[in-house]
Amino acid sequence: MQPGILCPAFNFFFLIAAAIFIKNCAISLNDKLIFFPWSCNCFVFDLSGGAAIQGGHADGFEVTVSDMTLNTTQAGGANNIALKFNGVFHQGVVDPSVHIDRLHIQGGTNNNNTNAADDVVDAYWYYGIYLSNCPGTKISNTMIDGQYVSGGTQAVGTEAAIYVVSTNKATEYHITNCNIFLCKKALDIRGSAGQEPEGFYIANSGFVANNMGCLLYTSPS
Repeated sequence: MQPGILCPAFNFFFLIAAAIFIKNCAISLNDKLIFFPWSCNCFVFDLSGGAAIQGGHADGFEVTVSDMTLNTTQAGGANNIALKFNGVFHQGVVDPSVHIDRLHIQGGTNNNNTNAADDVVDAYWYYGIYLSNCPGTKISNTMIDGQYVSGGTQAVGTEAAIYVVSTNKATEYHITNCNIFLCKKALDIRGSAGQEPEGFYIANSGFVANNMGCLLYTSPS
C-alpha cells in the first residue's frame, strides 16, 4: 500500500483472494495514509476459490488481515463496512477461511476546538466485520468500538460488530481475546432455517455496553 491514497465513492479494494496478507497499516483520516471519505465498504474480499482438486465446485481460498487500525469519518450508513468477506462455500470441498488478528476498528475522532476535552467520536462503522458464507473464520486479539457521541452523551452506534450470514450451514467461527464495546449487537448471526451458520466458539472475550451480546435470527425456510 502506498501513502496518500484517496478512494472514490466505491468499495476501495475488491480482491479475489488466493493468499492475501495485509499487515502493519494504519487506516485513518488523521494519519493520511488511506482516507475513506465516503460511506462505503473499506475492504471487500471475494473468496471465490480456485480450480478444484476434484469435484465441480471451486476449492476455497484463505485471507489473513492483521495489525491494522481502521477508522471512518462517516456516521453509519448500511454500506459503511470496515471489512467484508464474501465466501463461496459448498459442503464437502476445501473450505475458504478467514483469519483476523490484532485489529482496532472504530470511528474517527473529530477535534471541534483546541482543547482535548472538545475531541468527540462522531463517526462509526455500520458493521465492523461482515462474513458471508465464510466457514473456518478465526478472529483474535481485536477491538471493535461502535460508540459515538450524541448530545454530549456516549451512545451505541455500530449496528453489529461482527455480522455473520450463511445460506448453506457455513461452520466454525472462533472468536478469541476480543473486546467489543457500544454496538447495537456484538455478534449478529443470520440465515434461513436449517441453513444458518453454526459452530461458534467464543473465549476470553468481553462484550461490554452493547444493546445485545449475541443475536441469532433464523428466517423461515
